[in-house]
Amino acid sequence: MAADLARNGQEAVDMFKENPGYDLIFMDIFMPKKDGYEATKEIRDFERQSIPTPIPCKKNKSTKQPASILARSIAQKTAVNIVAVSANTSEADQRRAFECGVDSFIGKPYNKSNIMEVLSCMKK
Repeated sequence: MAADLARNGQEAVDMFKENPGYDLIFMDIFMPKKDGYEATKEIRDFERQSIPTPIPCKKNKSTKQPASILARSIAQKTAVNIVAVSANTSEADQRRAFECGVDSFIGKPYNKSNIMEVLSCMKK
């Protein structure tokens, strides 16, 4: 496992755009240049633009589902897991983070068991 460190939100976005193959991002909510909310929204926008839109077609005979639904579920699995990290853990702060596109939220201070719990729930 390898890790990269971004010093601010803009750098995090730039690093992701250069290498969208990251499996996981721990996104600090309060960073200079661009906060974690904005950085997450920009990463999610980039992912939406990069993932092809499924083409509607006839139902797949084996699954009885439209192929576009199958394609959409495959595309969703390619999105990077983003975990918000913040000392501000109010319900409103967490709701805003989820609205921006994070998958999970860890409050500061955190410990190894907090991280392991979040990792165990991450989509593969």
